[in-house]
Order: sequence, then structure tokens, then C-alpha cells
Amino acid sequence: MKKKNWVIICSVCVIALFAGIFTYMQVHKNNKQEAEVPGHYIGEEETEKKEEFDIEADIQPRLAERKEGNIIWTVSDDVLINEDYLELLNKRLKQDGYDFQLKFQYLNTEYYNEGIRKVLEDGDTDIALGGQDTGEFGNVVAGICRDGLFLELSPYLESDACKALWEEYEEPLWKSVSVDGKIYTVPNGIYDDGRLCVVFNNKYIAKNESKKFTGDITELEAFLTEEMRKEPKGREFLITWDSSNVAVALGYYQRFGAYFNAETGEVSSPFDCKELYQFLKMLNAFQKAGCVPKECSLRSGTPNKKIKKKIERKEFSILLTTQTDTIEAMKDDVTVATLDFSPNFARVGGTNGICAKSKNAEAAMELLTLLHTQDEYAHLLLYGEEGKDYKIEKGKIVSDDFTGIWTVDALGIYRSSYPEGEERNAYTKNIRQQKREVYRSEHCRTSAVAGFQADGTVFSEEEIENADTAESNLDIWKKEDFEKQYQNVKKAVAEAEGSIVKKLAKQLEEWKSIQN
Repeated sequence: MKKKNWVIICSVCVIALFAGIFTYMQVHKNNKQEAEVPGHYIGEEETEKKEEFDIEADIQPRLAERKEGNIIWTVSDDVLINEDYLELLNKRLKQDGYDFQLKFQYLNTEYYNEGIRKVLEDGDTDIALGGQDTGEFGNVVAGICRDGLFLELSPYLESDACKALWEEYEEPLWKSVSVDGKIYTVPNGIYDDGRLCVVFNNKYIAKNESKKFTGDITELEAFLTEEMRKEPKGREFLITWDSSNVAVALGYYQRFGAYFNAETGEVSSPFDCKELYQFLKMLNAFQKAGCVPKECSLRSGTPNKKIKKKIERKEFSILLTTQTDTIEAMKDDVTVATLDFSPNFARVGGTNGICAKSKNAEAAMELLTLLHTQDEYAHLLLYGEEGKDYKIEKGKIVSDDFTGIWTVDALGIYRSSYPEGEERNAYTKNIRQQKREVYRSEHCRTSAVAGFQADGTVFSEEEIENADTAESNLDIWKKEDFEKQYQNVKKAVAEAEGSIVKKLAKQLEEWKSIQN
């Protein structure tokens, strides 16, 4: 009996122990989830903390001490700057006869968009990272420019000292950072463009046939052969594009759930565009022929392992993808058709500008010109001394002190950096040279709405929630009754996103009137 009671007591203890562990794990998990979602606050207590945060009190101890000749650059405190490397840069600047030295100051990352406005208003910086767009509906930097907190750069870009900076970036990129026709920030070179392509497998589609491809992806059904219909296995139609890739390939740019026509400058609902209908209809034809694996989806640009393996083994007839090392490695067996593209018309998010109250504007612009156009200065700042702090192997940097792509991104000097691994597969050799080839090629076009900085604050919460309705329905091409389903979705998207399109169209017309 005693033994039985002892067993019962032990069992209760064990159950209680596991219940305690489970509760702790759930609480710990919830806390971790809350901590890992920046800017997301749960409950009234967190909201009150956000409201009570004293931006000015937080900023003051973060401001760098200014001495004569200092150029102060403000960034968020998640940007990793090695002070030893910064000292090397400053030493080199002095040796080369420049009378300025660079210093960084770091604002609270979580409150950066609020903090940088205060710093700019007070004139406590020379150069500043303008901030990051808050999701798809924020345009923080455009607001800073319109409020006169950044200096207009055009007069400086025309000077002999900064002419090289103007010449470094191409017209579509300068236009993409313009706000109401004026330039306030330097383009950030990190964006990927011009990589979309159609890959034809020479084994199944002869070169003389694939060469007939005009660049219009809606006409690919012409390459659906009888052999593919009879035996699709190993010669399938594969896709690694996501919704934004599809828009660009069709001559549009997708933003706020709407399609902006790069050629005409018009904005519309995606499902009102004949090109999207023709593209999805073409996919549906390959789908009905059994040529498209079920794993392919326009909802995700990251192919699963099965699709990756098929690509590596060249088990396809046609592949819609982006140009990478993998595609480059199979160039002897495939025909690659690069598609025309127009860079995003609005790219001020993540760019750097000069404080309107800076007393060192000319020197600050000269420093930015050096870092953007002369690799040796950027390399000292990012990596230190070659042979001592890092080495180059097969064109890529090898270093124990990992700089990280985020630091390069925040400073905007990607063209002056070394490839660091696989984070930018298309640029594994000479980034500056490869970037120039992309933006100076015949495939690059300037969007008709380049420089249009839409105001996303005018949208209601309901409109924001409905903005992905079109994107959520892109895989409709998989349906057997495609034609009927397309019309149903077209109507649903028009109802869900119609008010957004109307507001964007109104803003667009106002912007066009300013340009004229």
C-alpha cells in the first residue's frame, strides 16, 4: 500500500514538473517571439513604453564630440564600424591631403526613424542614413527630403570634386532617388536588377528555335512541343520567380498591391492588365500539359529542394529564373535570354544624404564621392589593411572580422565592396564592373514614373490589409477552369484594391503636373 502511494506521489510530481517546464517554455517562447519582432508591441504596457520613450534624452549621449575638420556620419547602432579600420581611413585621407576626418555616431535602431529627424533638425550631423521604409507603406526618407532636412545635391554633383559621383550611377538610379524632381540622397548600389531571364535547354529546344524568342514572356506557349506533352518528365517548365519578378518581367513594377506601367506611367489593378492575363494563361497551358511541377509557385521566389535539384540536373526545357552562378555554370548547354527591365521608380529608403544645416557640406560630399568611386578608401573603412586584416581568394574577401552586408547596405557603398559570399550570387567577381554592365546595357530602361514617391500614409488599415489580394491569387493559373476563375478573381481584386488604385492614380497625376 505504501509502495502504491509512493508511486502515485512520484507520478504527480513528474506531471507537475513537466507542466512547469511546458509553462516556462511557452512563456519563454512568447517572450522570445515578441522580442524578435522589431517595432511590434503586444499589450497596453508595451504601448505605454513606446509612448514614454524620450527620444531627445536617448540621443544626447550618442552624439559624437565634434572637432575641427570632423565629418559626422549618423547611422543606426546595428551598423558595425571597426574603429581601427576607421583610423586607417582617416590616416590615408590625411596622407592624401584632405583636411577632413570621418567620425560616426549611432542612434537607437528601434527608434531611428524618429531620432534621425531630431538630429537633422538640430544640425547635429553632416551625413545621415535617412532611415528605412516602414514596410511597404512607409516612405520615411521622402518625408525628410520634403521637409527640407536634407540638402539638395544637384549643385554639388555638378562640381569638379563630385562629378565622379554623378557619373558613377546611371540615370534610372538617380531618378529613382529624386523627390519631386530634386535629388537629395545618393543611390544605394545594393539593389538587384536586370537578372531576370528565360533559360532554354538546348537538349530539348534547339538554339535556332530559342533564338526566335522576342523577350515577350507571354508568348512562351509557342515553345510547348509535342515531346513535352508526351513525356514532360525531365523536360518540364520550371519557375523560380515571385510576384515582384513577374511584374518586372511584364514591364510593370508592383507596389502597394498595384501595378505601375514602366512605359506608360499608368497605375492599375494587376488583374486588369492584359499582360498578366496572357502570362497566367500561358502558364495554365503548360500546367494542363503536365509540364509544371506542383512545387512551382508565384507566391515564393525561393524554390524548394526538389526544384533546385531539377535545375542543377538541367531537368527542364524552359526555366524562368534569375541569373546566378548556377546558370552561368551551365552556359554551354543552355541558351539564356536576358529580359528588359526598369529599376524600381522609388528608392530613397536606405539612402544617405547631407544635413541641410551642415557647415561641412562640400567636404561631406567630397568624402561620399571618394567612398562611392574609389575602392581603396572604401576597402580601408570596411575591411582594414589587405594582407593583415583580410585577403582575397577567388575574388571574394576572406576575413575573421565579418563586416556583413548590412553595414555595406547602410553606408550605400556596395559598388565599392568585395563579394562576401553567396548573399549576392549575381555579383561574385567585380561588383562595380558587373553593376555598370547591368545598368548600362540595352535591357535597362528608365521608368516613366521614376522619382514618384507615393504617400502610403493615406491608406486606411482595411486598404493595407487588402493590398495583397492580387498577389495572394497569382497561382490561379493552376486551376482547371482558369478562365472562369480569372474573371472571379479580377472582380474580387478590383473590389479589394480599387480604392488604393484610385488614390495612387490621383497622387500620380499631381506628381506628373509638377514634373511638367
